[in-house]
Amino acid sequence: MKKLQFVLIALITATLFISCQNSKGVSKAEDMGKYAFDFLKNLDETTKDGYITTLFTIEEIKAFGERNAETLDPKAKEGIDRIEVQNHKERIGKDYNRLKERGKKHEISWDAIEYDSYDFEEKDKDGIKFVRGKLSFKHKDENYILAISSVLIDGSYMLIRINGLTKKDL
Repeated sequence: MKKLQFVLIALITATLFISCQNSKGVSKAEDMGKYAFDFLKNLDETTKDGYITTLFTIEEIKAFGERNAETLDPKAKEGIDRIEVQNHKERIGKDYNRLKERGKKHEISWDAIEYDSYDFEEKDKDGIKFVRGKLSFKHKDENYILAISSVLIDGSYMLIRINGLTKKDL
């Protein structure tokens, strides 16, 4: 009996540990820069599907809209309802392709990037809190910047978009 209890406790602990490590998002807006940076460090090995599912997915957006239909601003609920699955996946897929192409153009080895800074601004639109930020990082002797967008959902800031990789002029 004790062996069964031990196995169950080990299984529950492992499940909790894995789910915490695979957690999407962060609790504070200022932590989104490091979260996005850690994600980008693995971009060389990330597939397009992996990229799409790491971001706040269309299914999660729709589920949030349904869960909060009663309390959401009608404009926000309407906007969520209008999002089309295929259009959303295509936009995120294009962001992934552009990011990979620009990274290749600038000869960026994503696992070798170094964090520099994250500047952000919080905005509230139709009762939903958004964060738009600029993530700065270094690769070799060059500085780069990316736009990072996130949204506050159920107490966590979820990454919704990474785009606009450009070389930063000092």
